[in-house]
Amino acid sequence: MNFNYRSEVDGLRGLAILFVVAYHFQIDFLSGGFVGVDIFFVISGYLITSIILTELENSNSFSFTKFYIGRVRRLAPAFLTMIIFSLPIAYLTLMPSLLVEYSKSVIYAIIFISNIFFYKSEIEYGLEDGIFQPLLHTWSLSVEEQFYIFFPLIFLIIYKFYKKYFLFLVIIASIISIFFSMYYFNNISLVFYSIQFRIWELLLGAGIAVVKINKIIINTNNLFLSISRFASVLLIFLSLYLGYTKVFYPLNVLPATIGTVILILICSNKDFIGKILSSKVLLYTGLISYSLYIWHFPILAFDKIAETNIDRNILFLVSIFISCISYWLIEKPFRNKDLMSVKRLTLFLIIKLAIILTFLYLVFINDGFKKRYYIGKINLDNFAYIIDRDKLATELGYPEFKDFSGTKDNKILIIGNSFGQDLFYSLKLTEELYKSYEFSFIRTQINCLNDFITKNSLCNKKITESQRDKFSRANIIILSSRWKEKDIENIDSILSQLKSLNKKIIVTSPSPEFDIKWKYAGTKIYGVTTMLDNFLLENKRVPNIKEIETLERKYYDYWKTDKKNFEYTQLLENASLNNKVGFLDQSKYYCNEKNKSCSLLTENKEKIFYDYGHRTVEGAKYLGEKIYNQNWLKF
Repeated sequence: MNFNYRSEVDGLRGLAILFVVAYHFQIDFLSGGFVGVDIFFVISGYLITSIILTELENSNSFSFTKFYIGRVRRLAPAFLTMIIFSLPIAYLTLMPSLLVEYSKSVIYAIIFISNIFFYKSEIEYGLEDGIFQPLLHTWSLSVEEQFYIFFPLIFLIIYKFYKKYFLFLVIIASIISIFFSMYYFNNISLVFYSIQFRIWELLLGAGIAVVKINKIIINTNNLFLSISRFASVLLIFLSLYLGYTKVFYPLNVLPATIGTVILILICSNKDFIGKILSSKVLLYTGLISYSLYIWHFPILAFDKIAETNIDRNILFLVSIFISCISYWLIEKPFRNKDLMSVKRLTLFLIIKLAIILTFLYLVFINDGFKKRYYIGKINLDNFAYIIDRDKLATELGYPEFKDFSGTKDNKILIIGNSFGQDLFYSLKLTEELYKSYEFSFIRTQINCLNDFITKNSLCNKKITESQRDKFSRANIIILSSRWKEKDIENIDSILSQLKSLNKKIIVTSPSPEFDIKWKYAGTKIYGVTTMLDNFLLENKRVPNIKEIETLERKYYDYWKTDKKNFEYTQLLENASLNNKVGFLDQSKYYCNEKNKSCSLLTENKEKIFYDYGHRTVEGAKYLGEKIYNQNWLKF
């Protein structure tokens, strides 16, 4: 038995990659183009199963070694080449902390589990922030490679012992996979990235292979089948529309997968649809589809990261050009067993992996070559400060944070969002200065306290034993937050409830906030530049004393233009006075009204804020010392 080459399937693959590329290039009328990946999955399941079945039928045996060497020849050379070319670009365009994250994604991609990495990283495919992950597209390659690893053995067992039940088992497994995809649709990232929720598409392809090789469908010339072929094309384009309307997975891709199944089953290069799919353009696009898939996304991502603003049409042409080179000079030669022996293939891969792993090793031991972004003791990579904060949070027991130890008489509980967490850090890091006080923290938005006493919950979530213990043991409760309008609206009710606990209640003003430049990626931030950063970038040195004073006045002047900050401060002070609770103005230890300045560097010339107002670890400690020295708490 021979597994005949089918040009129409290659053309269908070409159509699928055009859908995916159009989606990534944000072409509006193809905004549902991500279904191209689902078409790929069906085709992959069909081709791999066909290869296995053909060998079994011809030799009554199957060589795992031959199979996996074939997969390596097909996938590894071009993929590793793309990784190697991306490494110096990543070094030049990514900040150290992001270079470390990128390097992690490289490792996960090489070992075929990048889908798990991006799920754990909470990167939601399809949102704009995904374009800033140059290897995000490798999630689908990982799903396919996981299928290649496990499927042959499972298939052989079924083939040997339950051959006649294979199609039945495929249908049952597919239904189960689809059912769980719908059951877990609220966790869309889990469903999107995980093979257990994608396996049904690959299995449909496997089912087609069994049907075709066993010639269950023979007649492809009657009117009904002709209509079915046209209907299958309509189903694929229906999925493009459903993708545009945001119908949830798997319902949005089901028509495309069904359409793909029908086309592979009953289409040939002799019928009208098959001739279109076998056209030179689609056929050639299908041939370079793998190279186009692996190259186009990093090209887009690095262009976005570097903010080169190159025209998308030019980037598309560059992607096609590089893909053609990749196909003819890398893919095609390495598939040729006569030209590239197993020994030469192995040597090539070892050299490539050695280059990649050496680079990654250097990235990790040098923390992304972080010295590149240091000027004096100041780091321009503000994500590094977030990482330091996260480490501190872990040390302090995040997300619950450590309970009171019980060794000190006065227990102060701070409640609030990330800005309240900042105050907690400042006090916790200088706790040794306070002989009879200890501090703990509950992270929540202040308005969530409205239901604390009456419903025993925080924003519809039942309070934990740790939170309950902190509330009961605290002598003093400080409400400190980046205040929202809803917090202000509910402050009187909240204070009334808290006063009934017979504890000392203190409200703090909003923290001063300062001017910054955001670099947004959809809903996420991939870069931030403060006024201090701007000075450092322009002058390539730490400011002198006079320049620091000038910058501090600029910080002060910007804070004074923040009308909402002062409005909320006044409202909170009035509410505190009316409810007879304490009020503390945070600007007192941030800024100096006499000098009209706000602190921006510690005494050791380290950065206090890494964005509009969040404190670095050193900044939190520095402000904690100022709080103590100024007796700001006034207990």
